Amino acid sequence: MSAHNELLAAIEANAIPAVVQLTKTKSSVNHAGSTGMTPLCLAAHMSREAIVAMLLMANANPNQSNGCGQTPLSIAATTGDAAIVEMLLQDGADVNATDKDLNSPLLLAVQHGHEQVMHRLFAANADATKRNTNGDTALTVAMTCCRRDAVRRIYAVVAQPPTPILPDEVIGKIKLSSGGHKCLIEHGHYRGEGVAIKSMLHPRDTPAITAEITALDVCKSPYLLQLRGITGTEEHPLMITEYMSLGNLRDFLDKKREAQAVPRDFTAQQVLWVVANALADLHAHCFLHRDLTSHNVLLCNTNYIKVANLGDANASLMDRPMSMLSWCAPEVLSGASGATAAADVYSLGVIMTELDTFQLPYWDVNLDMWALTDNIRNGRVRPAVSATCAPWYKALAESCMAFDATTRPTAETIVATLELHTSRSTGAWAAN
Repeated sequence: MSAHNELLAAIEANAIPAVVQLTKTKSSVNHAGSTGMTPLCLAAHMSREAIVAMLLMANANPNQSNGCGQTPLSIAATTGDAAIVEMLLQDGADVNATDKDLNSPLLLAVQHGHEQVMHRLFAANADATKRNTNGDTALTVAMTCCRRDAVRRIYAVVAQPPTPILPDEVIGKIKLSSGGHKCLIEHGHYRGEGVAIKSMLHPRDTPAITAEITALDVCKSPYLLQLRGITGTEEHPLMITEYMSLGNLRDFLDKKREAQAVPRDFTAQQVLWVVANALADLHAHCFLHRDLTSHNVLLCNTNYIKVANLGDANASLMDRPMSMLSWCAPEVLSGASGATAAADVYSLGVIMTELDTFQLPYWDVNLDMWALTDNIRNGRVRPAVSATCAPWYKALAESCMAFDATTRPTAETIVATLELHTSRSTGAWAAN
């Protein structure tokens, strides 16, 4: 057996005396062998803390990767061994070194739920903006894995405050849509980043966009569309936000229903997690959405999932297209109540049925829009989930759409319920 293989075998067996002898006499601590496995990478993989310390004392290179391009720090971040992470950082390990898929140690720690390691990497100035080959950052990975505390910690580091933007700084503007009958949405670029530009078509609607800008500025949430800045004039402000390249949730669900290809897949869990957290953040800051529909949940390859287009506090039901009334709570349609947090929760319940069935709300109800609206108002109909829906999911959706608004759960309660049904190790919905 070669000296290299002897050392690997000793590490695997946790035979510390043999490791001491081999590192002193005949084995190079930095030899990778035919497999590409270095002694330090193996020790980190097996969480052999004492052996890692010995190898570093014997001048093992903390930045030498294995055959898969993983450095010892990446491996320790994946396993969650905080002691080994600390030793490697103290010995000069590159905190931002990436593997062959461009995953950084920080991203791997977040992905595997190792928050203690994540905090130590931040203390070592880990770059939270680095993207892997899928275009994901530590923040989007934390959101994908439903790791709420990690999302908060990372967002506190990477959030960009909105700034005044000169009109000529936004270049290459192309009209995307009319954004309904009140606003115009354009796509352009600002400092190399794709952005969306939202403006109102009529001066009388300026207070609506001003209120939306205020809400996004005050309620800094990673689950809401990110405000980059404001341009234009006081009479005609333009809102500059991140650009969501994959359109809205409703179009995505239509493609899923028709078994069409999608550029990136999103699970019901991932979407629901973002929307519920967006509402929780809005409501915690005493803001309402007022117009939550699947058309206002936006998707992106790089910016993930965001809730957008906060409703106008001064708008009436007459300002909404009839097709959008399917997401309205009964008490709002009847005029018994204005917009409330409970009404937002009702809209979330409707989106839950869409995520389960891929269908529009009330797709199976044979009524014209006027009759349907009347039946919603009186509590005679509400959207339904599929027969194969998980019982807990059905119960949550139905509680969100309860006719009595006072019995609906809060957004924070919904998030807590989702956490109960989420695996702490994988971030996926648990089988319960």
